[in-house]
Amino acid sequence: MGKRKMFQNIMLFPLVDMLVAFFLKIGAAFFCFGHLIHMGLNFVKHIYAMMGDDAMIEKYCGQKEGLAYDIIYPLFSLVQLYFIFKYGNVIVNKNKGLARFTFMHCVSSSLS
Repeated sequence: MGKRKMFQNIMLFPLVDMLVAFFLKIGAAFFCFGHLIHMGLNFVKHIYAMMGDDAMIEKYCGQKEGLAYDIIYPLFSLVQLYFIFKYGNVIVNKNKGLARFTFMHCVSSSLS
């Protein structure tokens, strides 16, 4: 009886769950591609500042660390998007608090 109850809770509304997951994935993709466009513009800004003649602009805007950040962070965003699409349909039955914490960590690391 215990196993049957667990499976009934999982498959309550499979079509609704599938549609919600689909639209969440589409939203995550839009935000990721918007973020990639933003980071691409920052990358171009750093390249332009490094190639400029003004020493003040090159000192503050043309730093190599910022350029490396603008290359690595979009890769991190793409990896996150891959995991959201790959493992977005996983149903968590144990350690739901830990699963929520890790999902919120994904969200908060994307916002920073």
